[in-house]
Amino acid sequence: MPVYSLGGMRFMQSWDHDAEVTPASDRNVHAIIHHALSLGVNHIDTARGYGTSELQIGRVLKGISRGRYLISTKVTPKGGGARFRDEVIDSIRVLGCDYLDVLHIHGVNNPDLFERAFERGGAMDV
Repeated sequence: MPVYSLGGMRFMQSWDHDAEVTPASDRNVHAIIHHALSLGVNHIDTARGYGTSELQIGRVLKGISRGRYLISTKVTPKGGGARFRDEVIDSIRVLGCDYLDVLHIHGVNNPDLFERAFERGGAMDV
């Protein structure tokens, strides 16, 4: 993994995945990603929970050779293994990638989510 990453949490126009994204917001994300790549920052990080971030990043990545960047996203274990799997698949679709370079289990910051992540059939099994 590179030392520097471009975090995509603040790329989102809205916390709502289905929100309409303005052209100005997309242009901003496009400019930031291309500038980061021009500086040698090639790891882009986002999460399912970051609203429209995956969608907006995916729109930019369509125009960039897959070999030029690493992409990671994060998915919560809250809904169990089947939901985790479905959300990972949806993240890959929304990002427009064939695969993720890194997948994080997101928000494992209390005993309940730790148990959900590691339960039989949970996120780690998936």
